[in-house]
Amino acid sequence: MPRGRAVVLDRPLGTFSIEEFPVPDPAPGTVLLSMELCGCCATDAHTYLGQWKNARFPALLGHENVGSVHALGAGGQRDYLGRELQPGDRVFARWGWCGQCYECRSLQQPRRCRNRTISYGGMSVDGPFSGGLAEYLYLSAPATTFGADVVVDIDRVRKPEERTRAVLAETPGGLGADLVFGCVGLAPAWLEGISYVRDGGRFMELGLASDTGDVSFNPSTQLVARNITLMGTLGLESYQDAVVAGRIMEQRQLPLERLVSHQLPLERVGDAIQALNSNFTVDGRTAIKIAIAPNGTVG
Repeated sequence: MPRGRAVVLDRPLGTFSIEEFPVPDPAPGTVLLSMELCGCCATDAHTYLGQWKNARFPALLGHENVGSVHALGAGGQRDYLGRELQPGDRVFARWGWCGQCYECRSLQQPRRCRNRTISYGGMSVDGPFSGGLAEYLYLSAPATTFGADVVVDIDRVRKPEERTRAVLAETPGGLGADLVFGCVGLAPAWLEGISYVRDGGRFMELGLASDTGDVSFNPSTQLVARNITLMGTLGLESYQDAVVAGRIMEQRQLPLERLVSHQLPLERVGDAIQALNSNFTVDGRTAIKIAIAPNGTVG
């Protein structure tokens, strides 16, 4: 039986090592991907620090996955849109949900599906190739310039209050932004993001998936008096969100490839996680987005 390599984290604050596992022969209805790129997410960095409660150690990390179909189980498989998958097809994988439980049908929150048993990244070595930091990803469930007018460089504008003034100065009348997205994943940045919002505006937090500490927040002066709306979201609400994202990428109207500043081999997963937990620098260059290329650099 052929074998493939995967990165294993033995414990929180532990050691990354490369181990070999038998490459599974896909069971009926399943798909085996040859991994192309796996994005290094802040969730992986939080998992390393022991802040992701759902992780099971020794853990196989990596949930931002794209690869090509290497093999299909008997009977074949279709993607979310019902298209028959073929060897060589490029896909990105999301976890599966049942579509029948209370969370899926009534709450319309399938990411909270009570019957979900499949996820990618953070699973134990009992399920080899369940994370994207590997040469293969085994799908044991059905597979499935950027318009900025102004950029405020945090390397040059070091103080939060100075950044706030710079942002407000670029909005009509200096009132602030209608909508601000929080994508940093650090609690202090949450407060700074709220300071960018105009009275009556909205703030959507995307990045704080893990507990990075408490912050001091005055609900009277920072929320009620300003009549702002605070929203939070964890992951995609449905597969349809992923479909829309996929279509945007396929149109190639945005130079999304520029977002990936570093492609690193499996041997350098530790360097990637260290960068995410420190100064976001790899090989002397600022890391915008780090991706692991288990089978070689992708053009």
